[in-house]
Amino acid sequence: MKTDGAGESFDLVVIGGGPGGYVAAIRAAQLGWRTLCVDRHGRPGGTCLLEGCIPSKTLLETARLFREAQHLVEEHGIEESKLSLDVKTMMERKEKVVDGLSQGIAHLFRKAGVEFVTGEARVEGPGAVAITSGGHERKVKAERILLAVGSRPAELFLLPVDGHRILHSGHVLSFKRVPRHLIIVGGGVIGLELGSLWLRLGSKVTVVEMLPEILPGMDQTLVRHLTRQLRKEGMQFLTGVHLVRVIEDEDGISLVYRDREDREEVLAGTRILVSAGRVPNSDVAGIPQLGLLKDAQGRLLVDDQYATSVPGIYAIGDLTPGPMLAHRASEEGIVMVERAAGLQRDNVRLDTIPQVLYTDPELAAVGLTEEQARQQGLEVVTGSFPLQANGRARSMGKAEGLVKVVARAEDNRLLGVHILAPHAGEWLSTATLAIKKGMTAQELGRLICPHPSLAEALKEAAMAAGGKAIHL
Repeated sequence: MKTDGAGESFDLVVIGGGPGGYVAAIRAAQLGWRTLCVDRHGRPGGTCLLEGCIPSKTLLETARLFREAQHLVEEHGIEESKLSLDVKTMMERKEKVVDGLSQGIAHLFRKAGVEFVTGEARVEGPGAVAITSGGHERKVKAERILLAVGSRPAELFLLPVDGHRILHSGHVLSFKRVPRHLIIVGGGVIGLELGSLWLRLGSKVTVVEMLPEILPGMDQTLVRHLTRQLRKEGMQFLTGVHLVRVIEDEDGISLVYRDREDREEVLAGTRILVSAGRVPNSDVAGIPQLGLLKDAQGRLLVDDQYATSVPGIYAIGDLTPGPMLAHRASEEGIVMVERAAGLQRDNVRLDTIPQVLYTDPELAAVGLTEEQARQQGLEVVTGSFPLQANGRARSMGKAEGLVKVVARAEDNRLLGVHILAPHAGEWLSTATLAIKKGMTAQELGRLICPHPSLAEALKEAAMAAGGKAIHL
């Protein structure tokens, strides 16, 4: 392998071209830093753009249209003709969306003056990075090194992923045909989104969850509403089960489990998606050799500057404690760079990071659930508003949903907002801003919303927290 000497120097070397890394690189270049971004993929965007968020939402949109055309248009007076699904065309559209966005990031890199390199980066110590690409090794110096290498799907011992019948999320986004029966092990966000996708395209879908309930950590009132809706669509749920083994034969694959009564049962399917969460990539890029402080889950510990325990080395996003969300990583990348440049920036508050489950309806949340607030010893008041009473939802024919507001009893200060509704992620940002600014539920309820709009349900739920809802 040919090696270049370490003659080049950069103000910042970013390892990882995902939503945390590429955003940090662009912001650093805007501030005049000489910046290099290295990623193992052949194009920028990371797991979120290339293998996760964007591909899944693109396919979910196709699935939504397909289902609505099949089942919902008649009530609008639209006569449907026979529909069919071309999976190949659907996947080509997905790749076109991904390619366009990745090319857009590459353009932004060129515009800002960021150098992007495809390769494997290894931190050799403070200020030293080696990049291997195509049998060639290049060594560079860096005043600061930012680790933004993200995470990967967690593995289960009983279900080793083979890419054929036992799959992770990336495989499920590239099917060549609709699976006859998709078994999903894990009732979290990723599993339910991908289950919704293939359910609407014609699969039988069974979600298997070891915990008593799906979506732990989200408001259980809204989760029960969502579960009922998904069951109406045909999704099946097995909760509180214990996995025993898998059986493969020429017809498919079966999952053997013990149910809540400790009876051994067999669930036959054609594919199994292992959706048991994600783990940080803290074992790549030379990280193990650096001696960085970690927590029990292998996540890197950082201070409020996103500096690790080794001077000059920083980390953001999924590598560090906190919710594994793309928008969190992006904001942390900007804050890390701006603080290192001497600019004043507020902390990224984990309690104001929104999360969205892109089912239909969407489940979106920010802040504490009622259960979490009470566990913290807080006295709370809540306000709820059903979409059945919202004019816009009724006119859309999508009134199965609910908005719930959680506020502190002593002063009505907002603690959390939870929305189960069409496009909930698009109008959750109002609630995110309200919590960040310390608004009360009463103040949120005084906002003037367009009429008719789905956002009026948020206003009414906030008013209900003080017993002043008008349309209840």
